[in-house]
Amino acid sequence: MTAVESPATLKVVNPATGELITTVPATSAEDVAKAAARAEQVFASGVWSRLPVRERSAVLLRLADLMERDTGILARLDSEDAGKPITECLTGDVPGAVESIRWFAEAADKVFGRIAPGGPDGLGLMTREPVGVVAAILPWNYPLAMTAWKVGPALAAGNSLLVKPAEATPRSALHLAGLAAEAAKVPAFIRRDWKIALSYRAIFVGEALSLAGQIVVFYFIAKLIDPDQLPTYGGKTPTYLAFVVVGLVINLTAGVLLHQVAAQLRQEQLMGTLDALMSTPTSGATLQIGSVAYTLIFVPIRAAILIGAIAIGFELDLELSGLGPALLLLMAFLPFTWGIGLISAAVVVTFRRGTNATGVLLTLLGLISGAVFPIALLPPLLQTIAEWNPFALAIDGVRDALIGGTGWGPAAEVLVKLVPLSLASLVIGVVCFKAAIGRERRRGTLGHY
Repeated sequence: MTAVESPATLKVVNPATGELITTVPATSAEDVAKAAARAEQVFASGVWSRLPVRERSAVLLRLADLMERDTGILARLDSEDAGKPITECLTGDVPGAVESIRWFAEAADKVFGRIAPGGPDGLGLMTREPVGVVAAILPWNYPLAMTAWKVGPALAAGNSLLVKPAEATPRSALHLAGLAAEAAKVPAFIRRDWKIALSYRAIFVGEALSLAGQIVVFYFIAKLIDPDQLPTYGGKTPTYLAFVVVGLVINLTAGVLLHQVAAQLRQEQLMGTLDALMSTPTSGATLQIGSVAYTLIFVPIRAAILIGAIAIGFELDLELSGLGPALLLLMAFLPFTWGIGLISAAVVVTFRRGTNATGVLLTLLGLISGAVFPIALLPPLLQTIAEWNPFALAIDGVRDALIGGTGWGPAAEVLVKLVPLSLASLVIGVVCFKAAIGRERRRGTLGHY
């Protein structure tokens, strides 16, 4: 979708009552030319035209699901605009449009080229490929159904699409455009990352085994450490193993998110797809949110599972009542790491390197967080820094909740400190990332690696 600059508008009138429903922008010739040029740019970038056919199919199926979710809205829009009975729209037009999109989505990988015999010395190959930018002009009487009949095959084939709805009945097509934008954004990122996680289950198993190995080492170290040297939580003195498990899991969580934000961007750059990705109508904010959405959802769950498994396996005395406050503290901590990741991403875009330096910074923050030894053992200056270190705040807060069972009150006190620091890190990261992208775009070097 592109912005319309023409100030002219068109009136949408309810034909049953003659009442004005709304006004919509009237596109000028200049607006059409700009939209066509933008569509050509997106097509040439390959972000849709060269997308694997099953991924295009997945986006279209998601679009059909969103249309089905908004059946009532789409039916009302067509009923009011075209003067059709609402029952006809609810039971015929909208379900038919949904099924059309699904049909073309499923047909996308089932319509392919052919081989034609050309005699003993030749062979003819017929291939099917997207033609480029397609224009679709719609009538007024079946607004949504006609839109689906044109949008489905054009997008399934990999084309870019300009849609011109009828002046009298534009609203369902406009709503569909909004759903298409939604279908291709954050939910698609989450679905992609979920499929990747399923495809690379060995990576997760490897991380779990690595963490388990560290826990076993610390289990034996715990036998050499005097528990009286450890701080108390809620009046309880933990075992060293219970003390260190929380720190290790939170550090692992932060490392996973940092990798997702920064290293993945570097991968796009090395593959030469960063420039194409940034040239799509999808905003930079959506790209960043989409790239970490899966991590933000599943990393806290994974952390809870790891802590639970270790607690059961080593018979740690943890309080189940503290699980809620602990997860809330972990969610409040993640934006801090996200911000560090965005700063790292800005460095990567600008200098084509830098992920290792950010990893070092994260390691240093982890060392003064009290993850594996009490903060009281640090020099006084580092103890003062640790009081405002988001790592230390999150780790101590989670220990209070899971070991001491202190509940929501102490967790709220930690959140008062932790949330502003996390938000500050995220804001700084966003500013740095936007500045880096803007600089590289002006220089024409965004896609260079």
